[in-house]
Amino acid sequence: MDPAWVRFLEAVILFCIMLLAIGGNVLVIAVIYRRPELRKTETHIFMINLSITDICVALLCMPFSIITAVTQYWIFSHVLCQLNGFLNVFFLLTSILTLTAISINKYLGVVQSTKPNFFTRKTTFVALLWVWLQAFFTALTPFLGWNSYEYIPGRTQCSVKVPGDDNAAELTNCLFIIICGFVIPLVIMKFSYFKIFRTVKINSQRVRSHSFSDVERSAFLNERRITVTLLIILATFLVCWTPFSILTVYATVVGKELPYYFSIGAYWLGFFNSAMNPLIYALRTREFRRGYRQIFGILMACFFQKVDSRGDDSENVPRGRRSLRIEAQMSVRQRAQTRRESDHTSENAAQLKQNNRANVRERKDFVSTRKENVTGTRELSKENLSQGKHNEDTKVKMDLIKDSKLQKNGKILLCGDAEGSMNFSESKAEIPLSDNSGSSR
Repeated sequence: MDPAWVRFLEAVILFCIMLLAIGGNVLVIAVIYRRPELRKTETHIFMINLSITDICVALLCMPFSIITAVTQYWIFSHVLCQLNGFLNVFFLLTSILTLTAISINKYLGVVQSTKPNFFTRKTTFVALLWVWLQAFFTALTPFLGWNSYEYIPGRTQCSVKVPGDDNAAELTNCLFIIICGFVIPLVIMKFSYFKIFRTVKINSQRVRSHSFSDVERSAFLNERRITVTLLIILATFLVCWTPFSILTVYATVVGKELPYYFSIGAYWLGFFNSAMNPLIYALRTREFRRGYRQIFGILMACFFQKVDSRGDDSENVPRGRRSLRIEAQMSVRQRAQTRRESDHTSENAAQLKQNNRANVRERKDFVSTRKENVTGTRELSKENLSQGKHNEDTKVKMDLIKDSKLQKNGKILLCGDAEGSMNFSESKAEIPLSDNSGSSR
């Protein structure tokens, strides 16, 4: 057993790694969530999934290692040992399969860019569901009677049971997990990134030899930077988890354990990988650097504001019972001030609501008055039109009556003239007869 200070140092280092993993991956999720242009891309959705996996490793797996590093043996129950072994394999496979999905996504986006995009938002979530389900069922196989999880002395976690001499079931289960969780994903990622960098190299030569617009050139450079960043993440993952893979394969094939410090270093490197991705994002991506600065600025502003407020309140406050009394009085005053401000705010809100209601009422009255005026104007115009039509009809009738009277008068005059002429002729004819008679007489 190691000295106490060595065990304490191991626990402190693991605790620092755990804090870095939690804080860094929470920052990654916060940056992507605050930036809509990052939240909409499929690559950053996979990054969020990778960060969630690393946070789960830090919260659910590292505490067991910290305590076991101090005690040097497993102090928890057998059920927790089974759960711890399952979670270790489950989250490790989730990380590897997420990186595999990222490599397939970049392969389809770079190498087969002329074909329709396969990774839409829906297919991206389907791929994430496949990642979690495959990791879950692969880690569940030891519970199906195929093998089991146990604590191996010299390690800080429970893991798959090392196969015995003549136990074929344990051997096949370990080989199944290694092949499905390590070999096949690594072959897919190697093929994908080989094709990706071959295509990127060809496109780089084409960009140098031909003249493209600034937008196309910047888009190509951005895509290449993202691809290189993902390759760095993959390389870091392989470097951090290769010692653990060697430890597992050696124990499976040979049936023995490697030295204690190699086992401790393998677990430490695997855990440290959970804290590396946020650092890689910060070093390689401008958007993440800007997002980190914004979030740190908000946090520091809130922190220093609280510190300043506490300092202002405590500058003139004496110590002892009097200070407690004064602090209580100040808190009461602050509560009363807050209550008064809230009452004033509620009064203002009520007055504002009342004014709004009065304005609405006035608008309704104005609209109704305007409608009445318009209706009265329309009725008056209708009456004027009807009166005008009535006057025109009356005038026409009067004209007709005058015309009929004139016609009748004309006929009477004509009849009178004819009778006068006839009387005049008769009287004229009678006069000579009287003269002749007189002369004859």
